[in-house]
Amino acid sequence: MKQAIKSGSETLSISKEASSAIKGVLILLVVLGHNSLLCNEWNGSVPVERYFYWRWLYTFHVYCFFILPFIYNRKPYTKGNIIKYAVRLLYPYLWICALCAIINVYVLRNPFAGWYELLRAVLYGSELLLDNTIGFNFPWFLPAMFSLLLLKDVYYSNGKIVRVILVGIGIVLWFIVLHGDMKFSTLGTFMPLSIVSAFRVFPICLLTVWLAERISFSFISCCLTAIGFLFLSFLLCVAQTCNAQLWKMIFYFVMPIAAFLFLLQICDFLSKSVLLIRLGRNSLQIYLYHVIIFNALLLFVKQFHFTPTVIWGLVVYCMTLFFAEIMAKFINSNKFFKNVLYPSK
Repeated sequence: MKQAIKSGSETLSISKEASSAIKGVLILLVVLGHNSLLCNEWNGSVPVERYFYWRWLYTFHVYCFFILPFIYNRKPYTKGNIIKYAVRLLYPYLWICALCAIINVYVLRNPFAGWYELLRAVLYGSELLLDNTIGFNFPWFLPAMFSLLLLKDVYYSNGKIVRVILVGIGIVLWFIVLHGDMKFSTLGTFMPLSIVSAFRVFPICLLTVWLAERISFSFISCCLTAIGFLFLSFLLCVAQTCNAQLWKMIFYFVMPIAAFLFLLQICDFLSKSVLLIRLGRNSLQIYLYHVIIFNALLLFVKQFHFTPTVIWGLVVYCMTLFFAEIMAKFINSNKFFKNVLYPSK
């Protein structure tokens, strides 16, 4: 791990294997976070309350994905980047939104929200708007990553004034949410392409990079990072019970940093896992498929009146990953489907 993080903005800061392994861990956590059988307490066939570890997961697992591009690519904007990002992220975003809308109307039998609401939701990429129109909110990640990558390019292409302005916008949004009795998800309904979510994580990404370049990577540092992450998790549990808004916001800011730094410390160990690397390389496809697969399996469990238990939750979790990986492997091995669903510039 000593050679994984390098100084300077022109070099690859982390190996592809280590990056894929980290993505592998994160996608496992994301799939777990969407598994209501494991993350909810159930009363018969009805979920009644989410467990603490669901809230814990949502303080860092998705946000760590946003940090990765800042670790291995801190170059200024180059010609064609915006097209490359659009093809890689916005094109899959469009077809997964269309697929979710079809499932919502024709399979789940929910009323169609109307073309205006649908187009508005897709344009804005808001979790709330997407959930209300297509029945799923997970696609928000794709426009958010698109906007964040552009912010990153603009940041590293300009001088101090522009950089301060961009960071300042992100910090102002945090203060608005903290003192304005408004959530980030609500703010996201007013700006397109999930740019609010991008600005939300932007200061977190920069601070994580700054810390990663300055900490040592040794056994002692690994232990200290792990202890720090566990201690923050304990404090988060306390903050959840006392309903302290300020402390909750602090944890939403620092938990992704602590989690990602810990993953960096152990990425040499993680990169020895062929399974994690494979899952990481297919993480985008698994992310796009797994929610739909899980909901299909959940309908199966309810249809046959199986009592939601941890055992069933683990079975469905493994099956969700298995089918998502099989779909990714099939599409990657089929040139036609690969070019149609995931074209490359």
